[in-house]
Amino acid sequence: MSTFGKLLKSYRERANLSQSELAVQAGLSASTISRVEQGERAPLRRRSQVLALARALALAQDETDILLSAADLAPSTATELALHPRDETLFKIARELEALRSDANVSPAQLRFVEETLLLVLRGARAALPMADLTALPSGAPTCVPLADEIRYLDDLLGDLVATQPAGDGTPGVGMLPFNVLHAAARSPHWELKRRLAEALPALCRVDVARTVTLFETLREDPPDPEWRTDIRRRVIEATPALWPLAPDRVEMLLRPREGDEVYAALATLDALADIGDAALSERIRAEVLKKIEESQRNSVMLYAQVLDRCGSMPDEALALIARHLDDADRLVRICMARPLYRLLAARPAETLKLMRYVLRQEAGRPIEHQNVRRAIARHAYRLVDLLEGPYDQAALDLLYALVADEDVHIRRALCDALGVLAGRFPEMALDLIEKHLLQDQDRFVHERTWAALRALMGQGSERAEELCAQLIEIV
Repeated sequence: MSTFGKLLKSYRERANLSQSELAVQAGLSASTISRVEQGERAPLRRRSQVLALARALALAQDETDILLSAADLAPSTATELALHPRDETLFKIARELEALRSDANVSPAQLRFVEETLLLVLRGARAALPMADLTALPSGAPTCVPLADEIRYLDDLLGDLVATQPAGDGTPGVGMLPFNVLHAAARSPHWELKRRLAEALPALCRVDVARTVTLFETLREDPPDPEWRTDIRRRVIEATPALWPLAPDRVEMLLRPREGDEVYAALATLDALADIGDAALSERIRAEVLKKIEESQRNSVMLYAQVLDRCGSMPDEALALIARHLDDADRLVRICMARPLYRLLAARPAETLKLMRYVLRQEAGRPIEHQNVRRAIARHAYRLVDLLEGPYDQAALDLLYALVADEDVHIRRALCDALGVLAGRFPEMALDLIEKHLLQDQDRFVHERTWAALRALMGQGSERAEELCAQLIEIV
């Protein structure tokens, strides 16, 4: 166990908080807290996360500084400006200006000329950003912009691009220029930035296939992350069915297994092949996937493939196979059995909803299944919205509420991804979900997704959405 992990556990136990309680208050996942305390991952390196833990634990300033030091971060009394490469550059500029001010040979008018020239350069750089290839900058941009700003800038660019179609003569429209910025983001070390980019790939395919293919290829080789491992690679694989009708010749290389891929990449590949529906491609790639997978995981992945083969034409056989293995002692088998359930919702809603509820069952107020098994239910929560008008409406609504109240933050985030669909079709249900659960959530990404849904509802003239927006602003 690292010094940071020991300290964190000691402070947490002194505060009489469970790992889950601390995770909720600090806006982290319980698994992150657990792995840090057990020494299974490196100490947290983001200052904001360590300070969030310190606040949740009600640490004194000296204790906060000890925790920061254990994470190799500056003490809490240090200015935030000392912590970012961006600000080191600003300090250098400030020192140069100070030297000019103290230089007897430089007049006030000359100094003002330098300062105004700097302002012009900054404004010009800002105007040029949409056309700039940030990877060419020596500072390694965009990492020299704070993550929160990076996300906002990326979301703005993605929104502009997706809303822009190529000109009628086949030449790119104005909105095509920021693709260079997206390529820089694809090489960024920040997971959240790449996650948003990977999830936008299907929409970007419709804007510019050739440039989006390059994004696919860059993100498909994303290096393993200490915490998220090969999660970005998996998301790229999940986006390939959207690329298939537009550039089928580029899909096969994206689906081929890579060194370092985890088992979830293999499962995503089987899903993608099922969605694409090309028998020859499926035969070739499946053989490679099964050959590359670890021997201890191969039987589970083969079982998953068997279920997928039955979901379309033999749903009853698929359900029987799932029910037979859903209590298997091997967690990966249970994940593989929960994962394809959404595919059976339309054909066999009653039986599928029952199995989903079984996966989310609780005992003494705590989930029985591991979070990775439960996450399989949350992957396509928007599919439950289709059942909200009909004989299974209450069962589907109960599942949505179970997901939004889950202790795992990633399940709640996945549920929030379905908020847009829910708000569009059943606005009052969406507002109930937001008011009863999401406003009280501690996760900033849950708040972000909630805010997006509320803005859409306000656009429909909902006064209740306006009130909840005001509450969310006060809470945040």
